[in-house]
Amino acid sequence: MRKGEKRRQELVDTAAALFIDRGYENTALNDILGVVGCSKGSFYHHFESKMELLEEIARQRAAQGFEAYAGESDAPPLESLNRLFYWACPFRQGEEGFLASLMELMCSRQSASLEQAFRMGVDALFYPAFLRALSRAEEYSFTEEAERSLIWQSYLSACLYILRQAAGSLPREGRERAVRLLRALRRQLESALYLPYGSLVIIQAEEMAQVLLEALGKADALA
Repeated sequence: MRKGEKRRQELVDTAAALFIDRGYENTALNDILGVVGCSKGSFYHHFESKMELLEEIARQRAAQGFEAYAGESDAPPLESLNRLFYWACPFRQGEEGFLASLMELMCSRQSASLEQAFRMGVDALFYPAFLRALSRAEEYSFTEEAERSLIWQSYLSACLYILRQAAGSLPREGRERAVRLLRALRRQLESALYLPYGSLVIIQAEEMAQVLLEALGKADALA
């Protein structure tokens, strides 16, 4: 890794740790620079703002999820599709810290650019894999590319909608509503793909509920 690339990644890693520990709003740019030992001039060579730094964290989280999915992408078609939905969703285990920052910004209506960065990062990596997963099974062959694109974009929108609904509620209420929305999302995807009821898991409700509860707790503690 080149010196410039190393410094850029140091900024990303340090910011991610501080955002988890203190929250996005409570972390000043100078806090990040102080830990890294970096000047503002050097920072602005890599990023235009603290928000752009958070957006890069979102893109890297998406890339890490895709790397985990790609490690077992040769699974049977339906299993591969379930794994793809799981690793593309933002509310899985290990994402609590990032989700706390995202939900913190959702509550203050400042999350638009971060949501867009996350969505674009997931879309660029996972959508081609989604098309490949569908093409591997004859029962999906009736759908045209336009329909598949709409199904995929609807899935991404639903994931972010679930987070916004959870972020705008008390922790327990948000968790319960998120579980109901997840079940509705499963049914909609199964219907759109003409799959039998119960074919899609996406993520176990218990795992999602626990992740959201921890993320909401972090966000509330840092508010």
